[in-house]
Amino acid sequence: AAMLCPVCSRAGSPLFTDGGPQILQCAACRHQWYGAPLAADHAAREYGDAYFNGGGVGYPDYLSEAALITAHGERYARRPELVRQRDLVAGRPASMLDVGCAAGFTMQGFDSAAAPAVLAARKGLAQGFDLITMIQVVAHLTDLTQTLINLQALLAPQGLVLVETWNSQSRMARWLGRRWHEYSPPNVLHYFSPDSLDALMGRAGLVRLAHGRPLKRLNLGHARSLFDHKFGHTGLGRTLSVLSRPLPAGLNLPYPAEDLFWTLYQRQRPDRSTPTE
Repeated sequence: AAMLCPVCSRAGSPLFTDGGPQILQCAACRHQWYGAPLAADHAAREYGDAYFNGGGVGYPDYLSEAALITAHGERYARRPELVRQRDLVAGRPASMLDVGCAAGFTMQGFDSAAAPAVLAARKGLAQGFDLITMIQVVAHLTDLTQTLINLQALLAPQGLVLVETWNSQSRMARWLGRRWHEYSPPNVLHYFSPDSLDALMGRAGLVRLAHGRPLKRLNLGHARSLFDHKFGHTGLGRTLSVLSRPLPAGLNLPYPAEDLFWTLYQRQRPDRSTPTE
């Protein structure tokens, strides 16, 4: 089953043939995914405390980036499409669910920007969530089909889904090849393009409403950690280490590349949507 594309169920073939990570690519939709079996304790092993404090494929100090992540949420909350969604549910607080919320900084950003009020997820939310966000989480999910089923169950009839992830068809990804920072399985399992993400969400009756590239910032300590993980033993890695050494780890930097994108989806009317099988 791991050899079949989790987006369109076509066969995949190895993306790298030079001893790189075991990543497959679909010839039809060009989605990429990690094809090896996962450990039984995969989630606990990959996303424990070390992921948020150990650097490498994760964060060297997640809590130190609280202000950056909160500001990132604020920028999304001010998108006109999301402000419009708040207005559409006038008379009651709009509801939001942030999948993979970690410490909740993104939701704090939405709340402080006076976008849809953040409500705690609870059973029995009759109308469903008006907004579901998945900020840099869809690439880590182990079961995309179950994710679509959950979205269908939790989303309001005209609800929105905001997804931010990395573009495997970007210039940066093609230039770096197997050294692209997202090619870090089994921590990262899926490598979407805007088209393959559209194809996946379409299975849940979700259509693209808007898309773009986010204004992202990260601190220098996080950037150093990523470079050390991928380039630490190369000439480029040593050069960057020397050049950045005098600068403080907490220095905030704009993310310079074009390999990150966001897409906002809206649920179609029930009579037009395509059920997930």
